[in-house]
Amino acid sequence: MIIKKLKKFSTLFLLNAILANSNGITFSPYLYNYFSSNGSIYNSTLSTFSLLNKFGLKASKNVGRIDIIGDFSFYSTKNIDDNLLSMNPNLSLVNSRGYNNSKDLWFLNSDFKINYATKDFTLYFGKISESWGHGNSSLLISDNTPSFPKFGFSWILNQKLSLNYFYGTLVSLLPDSSFQNLYSNNIGERITYTNRSIAAHQLTFKLNKNIHFKASESVIFSRNTYDINYLIPFLPFWALQSYNGDIDNIQMQGELIFIINENFNLYNSLYIDEWRPEWTFKKKNRNWFGYQIGLKAQNIFNFQDQLIIEYNWTDHRVYRHIFPVNNSYSYDYPLGFWAGPHAEELYLKYKISIFSFDLESYLSIVKRGELNQEMLKNQYNNIFYNRYSGKKENRTHIALNINKNILNEFVNFSFGVDYVDWINPGFDPAASEWTGTDISKFSFNLGLHFITDIIFN
Repeated sequence: MIIKKLKKFSTLFLLNAILANSNGITFSPYLYNYFSSNGSIYNSTLSTFSLLNKFGLKASKNVGRIDIIGDFSFYSTKNIDDNLLSMNPNLSLVNSRGYNNSKDLWFLNSDFKINYATKDFTLYFGKISESWGHGNSSLLISDNTPSFPKFGFSWILNQKLSLNYFYGTLVSLLPDSSFQNLYSNNIGERITYTNRSIAAHQLTFKLNKNIHFKASESVIFSRNTYDINYLIPFLPFWALQSYNGDIDNIQMQGELIFIINENFNLYNSLYIDEWRPEWTFKKKNRNWFGYQIGLKAQNIFNFQDQLIIEYNWTDHRVYRHIFPVNNSYSYDYPLGFWAGPHAEELYLKYKISIFSFDLESYLSIVKRGELNQEMLKNQYNNIFYNRYSGKKENRTHIALNINKNILNEFVNFSFGVDYVDWINPGFDPAASEWTGTDISKFSFNLGLHFITDIIFN
């Protein structure tokens, strides 16, 4: 009893000592409204508006070397097609709910991170999303995936080497039959899902000031408890999954960044899901690859402009596994490239600031092909598939937006116009049959974002 009281007292004493040297808590309530006259990429009709309202609250606190950040948001939408979310790289919403007697949808989202940082080492825990990669999109770890619980660290080993690592829990959407009777009764039922986890590490090597190389590896696996093997960040996962019996799913990526000067750089990534070297240049192969090439530039015409040109390509065999529980997905969102496997995108963005206005132009040409079970079976039997030979989807999206902060940045106002040419919208790559109605439309878009800080010292 005395020991318990001493532990409790010491914990309270330590907590009081920390808080005594901490800054105040900042709450930031915000409201975001987006209106599109003809729905843009949010719906597949020609003359129906779309509306997205987002209400949220951010909170942050600093305690010495510890930063705590949280964000909770509620989305309410009108005339936004749920089945189009997978083709919107700006949204990663899950668990859509409907209002009574209405087709409108609402969503909930929450994020949290606690971060402890020194000069060379950062340790973190929370429910967060992040992106690994230099490009606008990422082939391995993408922030388009809904946030998931994880813990990890980043460590600057020396001037040339740094290491990132995390271990997290994903949502498989595969029902776990062992819990079926626990969450059902004569009123209703809830579905529990089979565990799916991920571990990933990345080593960054700065060859010199102009050339950086990043080697990354991730593993997707299913366990009822933590797998101690993948809690070791310094060993190759490729070897560890072999030690486990070759039942997990390994992905690797190499990325080269060429820093020409402070205003211009080129980058290239190669994503490898599986590879058989002796078949590399044959029509029948095991080159389960994805790749990315791109450039970033700034200060081209003045000191406040930015340019991104990027091309992403993924084989139809990546991200999926012979054991579905090992798929590289969470809540049906791919962990890497936002358009998923059997896809490609040409992306261009130019942004310039003039007289306190931000002008942003955008082009995305994206294409996706089918992903049925027969293709999955054939890829493990080394049966060749002709790319895009089945059902497919094509979309060209061009947009121009003007943004302006007003009232001491309390309000951000945006106005724009965009054009969408969409073949087979609402396409489901896994569906055996699907034929959408092609659309081409212009939309005028208006956005208002209100945010303010409330500080409690």
